[in-house]
Amino acid sequence: MKAFFQRYTWGIIPLLLCLIGVSGYYVVLFRGKAASQAQEKERLVAQLREANEAQKSAIITRRVSSQLEEIAYQQKDISDAQKQEAENQKLIAEQMRDHAELEREKAIVAQQAALEAYEQMDAQKRIAEQRRAEAEVAQMRADSLARLALARSLAVQATKQYEVGNKPLAALLSYSAWKFTAENQGDLYLPALYKALSLSSELSHQWRVHRGAIRSLLSYSLGGNAYLLTTSQYGEIYRWKLSAGQLMDRQTLFNDPKYDIRSLRVDTLHRRLFAMAYGGQLLIISAANKVEIQELPISQPVGMEYWQEQVVIAQKNGVLCVVSPDTGETKSFYQHPCAITALTLHAGQLLVGDAEGGVYQVDSQGKARFVWKELAQPITVLCTQASSGKLAIGYKNGAVWVVEADRKKANPFSEHVSAVTCIMFHGSHLYTSSLDGSICLWQLQDEQHTNASLVYEGQTWLHTFSISQDERTLIVGDEKGNVSRVVVDPQRMADQIYQSLERNFTPEEWNLYIGEVSAYETYVSK
Repeated sequence: MKAFFQRYTWGIIPLLLCLIGVSGYYVVLFRGKAASQAQEKERLVAQLREANEAQKSAIITRRVSSQLEEIAYQQKDISDAQKQEAENQKLIAEQMRDHAELEREKAIVAQQAALEAYEQMDAQKRIAEQRRAEAEVAQMRADSLARLALARSLAVQATKQYEVGNKPLAALLSYSAWKFTAENQGDLYLPALYKALSLSSELSHQWRVHRGAIRSLLSYSLGGNAYLLTTSQYGEIYRWKLSAGQLMDRQTLFNDPKYDIRSLRVDTLHRRLFAMAYGGQLLIISAANKVEIQELPISQPVGMEYWQEQVVIAQKNGVLCVVSPDTGETKSFYQHPCAITALTLHAGQLLVGDAEGGVYQVDSQGKARFVWKELAQPITVLCTQASSGKLAIGYKNGAVWVVEADRKKANPFSEHVSAVTCIMFHGSHLYTSSLDGSICLWQLQDEQHTNASLVYEGQTWLHTFSISQDERTLIVGDEKGNVSRVVVDPQRMADQIYQSLERNFTPEEWNLYIGEVSAYETYVSK
């Protein structure tokens, strides 16, 4: 047994231990199960309570949810109604916006139309004002033209009345013609008006001072006094003192019929006078009136100038020579290919005109440069205007051409019927004389050059004239030795006429000569 126990003890003990462990496990398991059941019971009771509570809450919640759902449906209905209302309002708003846009477009169109209408109205107003202004200007122009036409008619009537001896009426007509012309900015040198003023003013005067033809006149200033030199082909040289166009204090500087005096020049620096005789003599008259006569180896002199302190003489044979006033030494320095017919100075240079119508500039070395040629006619006189550089050319056939300073353009003047003898510029006017006995006044601005005023008309050949220092009077010398004073200022003539008026127009005369163009007025105070 013992052996048995010994043999099997080591196997039983583990078995017992296993049994004890299993039993303990089951005891523990049972106890744990019992405890778990108790806990489960408690948990189930708690869950039951919770379930009851949850059921109660669920019922409440369901009721609340039902109520909330009902409220939600109500809110949804309200929201749907509001949405529909919003959509309706949106549609109304869109319609109103479209209507407003349409109205805005209509307003813009209306505004644009209003602006265009205003602009058209303003434009029409401006056009109307412009047309009214144009109509006023046209009316004023028409009135001015009517008055200018009346002035011309009055001037013609004045000349007729003067010629038949009715001088008082002629004076009234002449003054009225001048007044209407001046007030309407007309041409005061219009030939008809100028002639009427010249006749009625009776300011022109003539003196018989020389026995032979007057070939040269020269006005100059010295010591604050105005002087006039006159000379004749009978060898007479007189010096006059000029005062208000009157010849005063005649002084005889030379008188010898053997000398045919043709030209005069003054050397104001040395206070001496040069006179050229056609026979080839040069007369030098000093300030003390001492006369020196130099016989020169020249023939047929056609012009003389004082140039570079020497006397230059042009001869018909085409030779230019210089003469020393101090020694009388004569030297030729230029030979022209044909006859020289005119000589003058321009800008310190010599200008010669020839028998073939050419104009040339010659320097001190005898070199010639072509300047101008228009007519194949002998040139009788040359004259230049220092301020503008214009060159005036007179021809044997009576034509006159004025060449511009650039020598590229020339304008013809045609009024004289005989050779041109003298030309002078005076501002915008040009005076020309001729062997036909007339002096014409041309306006250089007149592009047609057809409006010449006849400022002097004599009965014999006219060789020369001069403009007085006051530039209102011409001094004219003719073939018979007469010196004439011719007033060429329309204002001065009109003033003289006004001062000499003896009466006013009668109402009948006013209606006859002037009529309704102007209201009746008087010139002479009673």
